[in-house]
Amino acid sequence: MWRSTRIAVFLFVFILGIGHSSQGATGPVLINELMAANSSTLADPQGQFDDWVELYNPGDSLIDVAGLYLTDDLTSPTKWQIPTGMPNSTRIPAKGFLVIWLDGDTVDPGLHASFRFDAGGDQIALFDKDGLTLLDHVVFKKQRSDISFGRSPSGADDWRYMMLATPGNLNSVPYEGLVADTKFSLDRGFYDAPFEVSITCKTPDATIYYTLDGSEPGSATGRLPKGTIYTGSILISKTTCLRARALKEG
Repeated sequence: MWRSTRIAVFLFVFILGIGHSSQGATGPVLINELMAANSSTLADPQGQFDDWVELYNPGDSLIDVAGLYLTDDLTSPTKWQIPTGMPNSTRIPAKGFLVIWLDGDTVDPGLHASFRFDAGGDQIALFDKDGLTLLDHVVFKKQRSDISFGRSPSGADDWRYMMLATPGNLNSVPYEGLVADTKFSLDRGFYDAPFEVSITCKTPDATIYYTLDGSEPGSATGRLPKGTIYTGSILISKTTCLRARALKEG
């Protein structure tokens, strides 16, 4: 028989942050792709992995964006102005792109805005040279490391997570969607006897990975997923940190 004992169970759930976008009046230049949690994707000219945003010129003629404004606060539309007098850095050819770093390092060579993204959820807006006319506006929720958020395809109204970040180029194939949350049959807490925990996910054909040592299960970057593939109820007989993640290709 099982010996009566106090068992503490800690349950953790992983889910890809849900993105959301809202556009203002679409102008001649669009916000096309962004990354709010750049840890290894693209380094700026100073070798730092900072936030970035990509502007896109969908027209048939070259556009110089010098004098336009970027901001993360609609009540402060002139927060940062794209520098003038640098045509080689601010001109976007027809169907071309321009990457701007959001790192606060305004004195560094290159285009460095005075603000940074909040990866937990933020917004960015592009205003015309008058500081009043809204050209584009994007609001997003929590972002994941090294996964960009962009229009699908470039210039379209649909915003998606990209399978491959493409700063300076046409956006790549997007992820199909988000895997549903994982659900545990028992909540975390203290228990007086061993028991079994079941884990489910509503997304068809999703694979659930779990760990019992507190480490992060699965992987969202293509590496071999860490953890054990869930195939049935898990016996808990001692204090355990059970963590689970559901993954599906694409």
